[in-house]
Amino acid sequence: MPNNPFSNELIERYVNHATTEEEERAILEWLEEDEENRKAFSDLLLNVSLRSMITDPGLDDGKEKSLDLLRLRIDRDIYTTTTRRNRNVWVTPFCVLAAACMALLLVFTPFLPSQETPGAEEYRYSYTNTAQTVASVDLGDHTRVRLKPGSSILYDVTGLKDRRLVKLCGEAFFDVAKDSLRPFTVKTGDISVEVLGTAFSVRSGGSFPKTEVVLERGSVRILSPEGFPMVTMSPDQKAVFDLADGGLRMETVNAVAYAAEHYRLITLNNASIAEIVKSIEDNFGVDIAVVRPVSGSRRFVFSYSATDSVADILSILEFVSGVRFEIRSTTSN
Repeated sequence: MPNNPFSNELIERYVNHATTEEEERAILEWLEEDEENRKAFSDLLLNVSLRSMITDPGLDDGKEKSLDLLRLRIDRDIYTTTTRRNRNVWVTPFCVLAAACMALLLVFTPFLPSQETPGAEEYRYSYTNTAQTVASVDLGDHTRVRLKPGSSILYDVTGLKDRRLVKLCGEAFFDVAKDSLRPFTVKTGDISVEVLGTAFSVRSGGSFPKTEVVLERGSVRILSPEGFPMVTMSPDQKAVFDLADGGLRMETVNAVAYAAEHYRLITLNNASIAEIVKSIEDNFGVDIAVVRPVSGSRRFVFSYSATDSVADILSILEFVSGVRFEIRSTTSN
């Protein structure tokens, strides 16, 4: 069991959106460390909710009926887990705990409005992909977005001191630059996805009746339409949210293969600078020289798209590695 650094009082304030920026950041960073922390946090949320239920003097005789409804909800989730497993669809125990916690929060605590939804004036920029291929967009903080045709974003990631905001309609892959002082939030018509630095795809709005999130690396937290934490995802998980019934389904996927199929992304895991450069040279037919190397044997997780320009790819690689490159020549095919 991981050492939990948070008190029940802090968790209650977190659920009620009453934590400070520093407390919120500490919780998110702790959740990103490993899966055991996320499971422990789910237990904490459930315990806090149960304690609120027991000590709330305003509860009336309907408490037992609400508890019965909650038990039915948990039984239904467990039954769904069992039956869907035969169709390669599963829900982790952590997600069952999160669903139980959400039900407790909705039944036994007063309605808590979500954090203020930013108005159009809070988004400084917009981009719509009117082309027939995936568009690559640099948001200005070295976060790269691959936007599917017909999809659009509103965003501000450079003008706000304490956060980075994106509103998505359609389908996009986000490779988020890490910034522990300014968490990154993607809003759709249904849910919000909160991260610090990670890579994931979102499909929502337009002709899509549900919202889908696929996580490649790092971790993301899914918030309900009301702003409540629903689940913290791990790599190679897919979350499907259905606004019609409020249901959240988790699946296992090969996230790298998913990104390659949908966004023509090439991902290199635990790769050296030399291996990344060789991959770019092979895929684009160029000769790249290392102008200013950096000592050490660091290895990277690095993604680029076949639709990106070599200059853009090298700019991102320079930012994450500190190495400087130069395109010497274009080789003949």
